[in-house]
Amino acid sequence: MVTTLRIAHDALRFIVRSAFFWAWNCAVFFLVLSLHYLTYFDFEGGLVSELFLTTLALSGAVNAVVFYLNQVEEISLSQWGLLITRPIRPIQLMIGRWLAIVGFQIAVSLLLVGGHLFVSRLLRRSTPTTFWMDWYFSILQIGMLSTLYGLISILLKSFWASTLMVTVFFLGHLSEYVMNWLPDWLSVLGSLSFSIIPDLELSSPRTLPGLISPSGEIILWNSVYAIIYCIVIVYINTLALRRMGAS
Repeated sequence: MVTTLRIAHDALRFIVRSAFFWAWNCAVFFLVLSLHYLTYFDFEGGLVSELFLTTLALSGAVNAVVFYLNQVEEISLSQWGLLITRPIRPIQLMIGRWLAIVGFQIAVSLLLVGGHLFVSRLLRRSTPTTFWMDWYFSILQIGMLSTLYGLISILLKSFWASTLMVTVFFLGHLSEYVMNWLPDWLSVLGSLSFSIIPDLELSSPRTLPGLISPSGEIILWNSVYAIIYCIVIVYINTLALRRMGAS
């Protein structure tokens, strides 16, 4: 446990010291502050909320892409050769680095939420009742996306890794469109694909027939799914790292 936290601390220190993360996330913050003015005639605030969630997902995805592309470079330079043997185990390495990027993104998202709510209060605009639930789902999606990016960074080189990461992000946002576009005989294949690619669609169900507390049920099942997904992908990551260390 101590080793995992030390790895997370070192990875988080790399993020904080990187000029890119400061520049990118400051730019996103100022973009969030301007969303209400970009959609000035959206009096109900629905479009602003959707744009905010899209911006939040984009922020997390870009942070994760840059973080794991650095991991690709470290692996290609054989800087992990000793780390994945002893005394650090592969699972400690993967969990520690995942905790760093997800923890950083949670902090960034709270800052973005604060700016968004401040401008909403200043302009006397209401936020949707599902705002915090949607924010929580966005964090779950970023967490799942980060584990998948970690696997991609282990298996592929820089160009193909970055290409696949961007492709996964866009496919996640277009999952509903892709499923509607696929012919019936490929729908099963599409469903299997989107059980691997995190579904980043903005639409989250507001009600479920037959459920007494729909919000609670949705949060529970999404949380369970995200936890199982992250555990499985992190385990696959450790297997890939062990194979790399053995070769």
